[in-house]
Amino acid sequence: MGKQAYAAPDFSGRRFCDARVWSFFNRFSDDFSRYLPWALGKDAEAEEMPLWIVPNRKLSVQDVQAAMRDHYEGTPLAIDSTDVGSGIWQMPYRPTPLFYEVDGKRYFNERPISTQQAAFAFVSEMRAWLPREIGGVLWFGNDDGNMVAYTPVYCGNTVQPECYNTPGADAVTFSNRNAFWVCNLGEQHGLSALCAAVSHVARRSRQP
Repeated sequence: MGKQAYAAPDFSGRRFCDARVWSFFNRFSDDFSRYLPWALGKDAEAEEMPLWIVPNRKLSVQDVQAAMRDHYEGTPLAIDSTDVGSGIWQMPYRPTPLFYEVDGKRYFNERPISTQQAAFAFVSEMRAWLPREIGGVLWFGNDDGNMVAYTPVYCGNTVQPECYNTPGADAVTFSNRNAFWVCNLGEQHGLSALCAAVSHVARRSRQP
């Protein structure tokens, strides 16, 4: 029933939703490749992926933050090296929509854990040995999980910092005092610089 509530296990539900979970669990399991056919979404008889796992080691906050930056690197679903959509720059980003058509044929883009259209990402940490005001902390970041610097927000916080409650700023009104806009601006500059650098290297590598 849990799978039905999360996403119906048809092709889209498995490839665009469960595959992200597979990639996350795959980082912390000794042999999760057995569930790859389920994540691929093509085999109707594939072994169902479990709803949860026991990690093969104690995880740190940094482990989970790294998983939130995942683009299927090092797996058969990798989109930074094995997919034609990565282009000459081998970029792990794909434009929307998920499905598109070319010459009457329907294709799709992968949907990794970290996507450029994400508005925020977070990792929850619970530390029972500390006072409750600081024992619980939400590591929060505005924008793509691959690009953000996670900021601690503690259970004891009672006032919103101005960067998260900026007068005059909203989804379409820019402010350089607002975390959402600053993080988005930083990501766009970073991606632009990366594309320019890789393009320069590609041109130089073709020169005699």
